[in-house]
Amino acid sequence: MIYSSLKLRLNLLRFGLPYILSAGIIGKGIDVTQSYIKAPNSIWTPADFIGGLASTLTISGIYVGVYVVSFLLLFSISQFYFSNATKYPILFSALALLSWPCFLGATNTLRQGMALAVFVLLLNYRSSLMDLNLKSKQLIYKHISISSLLLFILYFTHQFGRMLAGAYCIALVVNFVSRKLQFINQYLRLLALSILGLFAGNSINASNYDRYVGFENSFNVSYALIIFFLLFNALIFSYPSYRNLLFSRPVIFIIFEIAWFSLGVSLSPLMISSSILQERVAWILALTMILTTPCLISFKIKADFIIVPFIYTAFCMLSLAFVGFKNI
Repeated sequence: MIYSSLKLRLNLLRFGLPYILSAGIIGKGIDVTQSYIKAPNSIWTPADFIGGLASTLTISGIYVGVYVVSFLLLFSISQFYFSNATKYPILFSALALLSWPCFLGATNTLRQGMALAVFVLLLNYRSSLMDLNLKSKQLIYKHISISSLLLFILYFTHQFGRMLAGAYCIALVVNFVSRKLQFINQYLRLLALSILGLFAGNSINASNYDRYVGFENSFNVSYALIIFFLLFNALIFSYPSYRNLLFSRPVIFIIFEIAWFSLGVSLSPLMISSSILQERVAWILALTMILTTPCLISFKIKADFIIVPFIYTAFCMLSLAFVGFKNI
């Protein structure tokens, strides 16, 4: 009965909060009002056709794209919390969607929001595999097929989705090589991924992003997020309880691996030259803290349990402040 009651409240949140956001009660994004709503059922660009169709979805003349994206984003995040035995999944799901960058992805930059939603769905699927015996060839083929489908969808949502798909695949390769070489030092793996990210960022063809180079937002969130993310990691690595939890949960650790790869990309010259590009890459740093902090809180830690909730609360407050600064 308690489980059913929790599921009922969670489903009410999944439908209710996206409706509030899509109705513009909190605010409307300029991308929605000036672009997506004016191009019904558009693929946008061939490389972003899935994100474009979701963002511009119009049924019988009624624009529903913003609702669909915000619902998928909240559904994927709440399912991640629920499947990872997070305490207070309803509270944290609401905080997650109202914090930066999820708020932007759900109300304004819808293609990026779609990429975030599919990425978290991919993590949810990987999490569900932890309890399965993948020695069966049938299960292995099913796993490869579903993962490939989600990666395909992620790739064609937005350029941000392509970066996430690439980072996810690179993290899988690094993990596979580490196991084969019996090289399991997690700190060095994170550092290696950040260096790979820096090289990946340097290899990007800058001519494809000429329109962004030199573009500066009035308030660049990236450096604040980078500092926050590094402090967050320092806190986790400083306490054995948190550190052991991080290293023992493959799904949580791969999120950190992708975040460290993204950290390297965000510090590449092209990203530094444009705050709008750098912020989009830095989104994954924020999402890492949003997804993993409630999981850390859910486990009983002795004297140091109050530190992480404090940091998460401060992060959410700063996130809402960032949204205000950016006048979205």
